[in-house]
Amino acid sequence: MTRGEMLARMDSREYAEWMAYDLLEPVGPFKDALLWVLLYNANRGKDAPAVTMQDYPFLYEPEPELSDEDLSDKIRRMFGCST
Repeated sequence: MTRGEMLARMDSREYAEWMAYDLLEPVGPFKDALLWVLLYNANRGKDAPAVTMQDYPFLYEPEPELSDEDLSDKIRRMFGCST
């Protein structure tokens, strides 16, 4: 879905609700990587080391930490707002 299609289909309140839902129930690559880690750790051998999300960078690469100002700018751009 393009940005324009998203904006035509949902308002900012619904978008914020989806963002909150994603924090509680992740979807997409993050969830895939999390499932791989959980499955491996649940079934690993007694002497095998545990793995973490960082062991699967090809499945999930976290976004860099944004400053408050950069995050605010990103949100404004998503909704087509000017400064």
